[in-house]
Amino acid sequence: MPDAPLTPPAAGALLEFFALAERLKTELRHSWLSDGRQESVAEHTWLMALMAITLAPTLEHPVDLGHVLKRHRAAACHR
Repeated sequence: MPDAPLTPPAAGALLEFFALAERLKTELRHSWLSDGRQESVAEHTWLMALMAITLAPTLEHPVDLGHVLKRHRAAACHR
């Protein structure tokens, strides 16, 4: 059960957020992949999230995945 119902203004804000997130698929970073093509912001963020989630359990010191994922997402979206 959700904490609160989704109001029309909140739903509209979420749709705007998802539209912005979708645009990250076509926003290119200033770096290239090993195959020579430019990487999109979305591709980079997805790979960094996958690496963090996969490697966190193997690290010597605990990692707050929520913090890592939020920080990287914010940094990627504000470049």
